[in-house]
Amino acid sequence: MADERWETEMFCGRGIGKGKVEVSPGEWQKFCSQRVTRDFKGFTVYDANGFYRGKPEQSWVLKILHDGSVKSRRKLRGICVAYRRRFGQQSVWMAHTIIDLDKSERLHLLVSRANGHARRRPLPDETFLTRYRDSLATRKTERS
Repeated sequence: MADERWETEMFCGRGIGKGKVEVSPGEWQKFCSQRVTRDFKGFTVYDANGFYRGKPEQSWVLKILHDGSVKSRRKLRGICVAYRRRFGQQSVWMAHTIIDLDKSERLHLLVSRANGHARRRPLPDETFLTRYRDSLATRKTERS
């Protein structure tokens, strides 16, 4: 599908390790400049207030639009792993959404976390994506 893009949001907690120290705006900027811009030329960042394991935690949210290729998804995972290691995080969550630009439809695909554990959720395979695209084509035919 030519007019399909992926939107990935990464939820990067600001707490460093088990202490009460937080990733500063300067450290975050440096991380984005050194690590994120190496793989993606454009992205959006915003602050978020959330919860992790029942406790409030401020986060940075990194939103990137990309083509959804295996190469792009590997780069995203690399960013998550780099953030986790650099700032002592247990995990960095990613939420992927497929956007069909022709119809402005969104498919919230999966949420995965890059935490180095063996129980990682796999990224969708081509069979799943083909079924999704076929379902969009069927809906388009039914509307006509």
